[in-house]
Amino acid sequence: MTRQRLWATSRAQWSWALADWAREPFFSIVLSLIFPPFFVSAVVADPIRGTVLWGYGISIASAALVFLSPLAGAAADSTGRRKPWIVASMAGVAGGMTSLWWATSEPGHFIWVLASVAGTQLAVELSRIFSDSMVLRVTNKEGVGRLSGLSVSLGFLASLIYLGGVLVAARTGVSADEVSTTVQRIASVLCGLWLVVFMLPLLLYCPDYPAEARSWLETSHESWRRLRNSLRDVVRIPGVGRFLLARMAYWDGMMGLFSFIAILASSRLQWRAAEISIFGLLGLLVSSGSALVAGSLDRRYGSKRVLAVGIGLMLFVASLMLLIMPTGETLAAASALFGSVHDRMFLALAVIASGCVGIILASSRTMMVSLSPPDRLGEFFGLYVMVGRASSFAAPLLVATTTALLDDQTAGVFGVSIIFLLLGLLLLARVPTHHR
Repeated sequence: MTRQRLWATSRAQWSWALADWAREPFFSIVLSLIFPPFFVSAVVADPIRGTVLWGYGISIASAALVFLSPLAGAAADSTGRRKPWIVASMAGVAGGMTSLWWATSEPGHFIWVLASVAGTQLAVELSRIFSDSMVLRVTNKEGVGRLSGLSVSLGFLASLIYLGGVLVAARTGVSADEVSTTVQRIASVLCGLWLVVFMLPLLLYCPDYPAEARSWLETSHESWRRLRNSLRDVVRIPGVGRFLLARMAYWDGMMGLFSFIAILASSRLQWRAAEISIFGLLGLLVSSGSALVAGSLDRRYGSKRVLAVGIGLMLFVASLMLLIMPTGETLAAASALFGSVHDRMFLALAVIASGCVGIILASSRTMMVSLSPPDRLGEFFGLYVMVGRASSFAAPLLVATTTALLDDQTAGVFGVSIIFLLLGLLLLARVPTHHR
């Protein structure tokens, strides 16, 4: 391979990997750490009602994604080219994030805010489908694992840098006794600009698929045929079916915890933007390290054992977090960062739980490889991703419903998370360690 061609290939691979760098701050800032507390405290100004509304909004977006993702994939396949669809997704992200600047506490505005967040989430997730399907245009099958790992690492690094910037902004000219709503709004809105800018290398340097003459209807029929065959074969391979059921349960438990953990910290412990940013930085750093450790432990102890340890540890930590935060009581804000014992205990447990996320993500993927037929790995991974999306709306919906019924955020968030994590651990016990 000539030096010029080698450079072009390397540039294309890095450009593809930067797609995760572009997307990840949206999930960290808008869906987890910064915007949810702002929505609850400033837009709705009611911790219980805000938690319920946020849960329903995220659930609707996740449920819509289940139906839209197969159609989006079929549309991309029918045209061949992915870049026009990526551009359309980027336009949706830019519009949705820009509209968040006008998120205020005026009556009725929360509907527009939720619609903007949900629409942006759909656009970001659909962009992942289009860009991920381009991976074989920049590398061969043997290089997919290495390139995928690079993209995940870049995503963690992007969130660390972004949250670091938010932390600096929150500490500049902001009183320790107030929540910087301006910083929260700016940080959320700029996620759209960040995504658009860092998706440009993919559009410029990654080769696209050639245009196809097939109709959308023909491609849709083929996609549904493959899906039916995969679902049929899951029944014939019990290990895969059991693992996917277990994954649905523990994934919902994990999502139930991390979709609302910043809301709880903000509304119950009175954490400010700076404190939430520090938690985010520490959590992302520990998650990145724990994923690397999980990869090493997999080879020695097996992915099932490592995964069980990750789920069990998160279950234990979630139970401790429930115990240290009494229901029905809102703690007064401390004058210093993490000034109370409750603050420091909650921070330590939340960071440990973040480390469990890295273990669960790394070991789940490895276990899916060990359980799937080697000659159909791509097909079964497609099912793996779809099952995850199909169940992702359940936890936010149940948290919102439980919080509304019990009028208690703590019971809603931790109750649902603990039940799903425990169920996932029990289902995992019946999963074999390898494909039979």
